Amino acid sequence: MRLKPESPSKTPDISGLSAAELLSVVEGLQQELAAKSAEIQQRDHALAQGAQAVKQRDHTIQILEELLRWKRIQQFGASSEKSAHQIHLFDEAELEVEIDALRDQLPVLAPVKIRCYLPQFKNGDKTTFIAIFQ
Repeated sequence: MRLKPESPSKTPDISGLSAAELLSVVEGLQQELAAKSAEIQQRDHALAQGAQAVKQRDHTIQILEELLRWKRIQQFGASSEKSAHQIHLFDEAELEVEIDALRDQLPVLAPVKIRCYLPQFKNGDKTTFIAIFQ
């Protein structure tokens, strides 16, 4: 709230005053000056406190905005469950190429003949499955 400036007081004619009266006028003016200086210091201190509070609030707002941005990215991003290391989980094409390369490095073995006897059911009895490797 702004205060209207006080109208300048008309200075009385002090030419006819005695030395004691002049000293009393000077002392009164010095007291007014000291009071005004104290008031100015109080206002400066209040302004400094207000500026510090604003600076602290700005810092808090900045932290909260960053937290809100991070939460929005986490919630509405490409995938809320996706991590940086998960990109390597689904490199199937590269894995198939590597598997084929490793298979090519394996020694070639002679083919194995397998004879199998299929189960035959006679009178409700089951025969066992027999495989013979040659």
